[in-house]
Amino acid sequence: MFSLYCVWILLRSVNISFIFLFFVSFPFDLWIKSSFYLYLAETLARLIFVVFLLMYNHFKKLYFTKLAEYYKKDIIKSLKLKPNQTFLVNKYKMQAKYFKTKELKEILQDLRDLDYQYKNGIIDLQIGLEAILCKYCS
Repeated sequence: MFSLYCVWILLRSVNISFIFLFFVSFPFDLWIKSSFYLYLAETLARLIFVVFLLMYNHFKKLYFTKLAEYYKKDIIKSLKLKPNQTFLVNKYKMQAKYFKTKELKEILQDLRDLDYQYKNGIIDLQIGLEAILCKYCS
């Protein structure tokens, strides 16, 4: 305690004793915990946004696959796949057969609307994604 008092006397002469007392009395473990929770919340928000982007891109590829099949175009060129990604064509075909073109178009439109609403602060991204999933999975 004596050493803290001596340091406080020295700092008082420099007029920064308030800052020193703040750091001495501030509960740093609480600050570390709260900053950790903020970090987790930000990471979760980023993760939800990444899931949103992956969903949008995947359904867009399924939609392009469906259109390319309908108009008898080359799916590899329409999806802009690299030569080592040609195995994905069969996977996209298999998944696209479970959707109608109109359904894929509606899903993409709902995802675009969610993106617009999220970026304008109208809706939370997690709630919007859950609503879209509930709408199409039930």
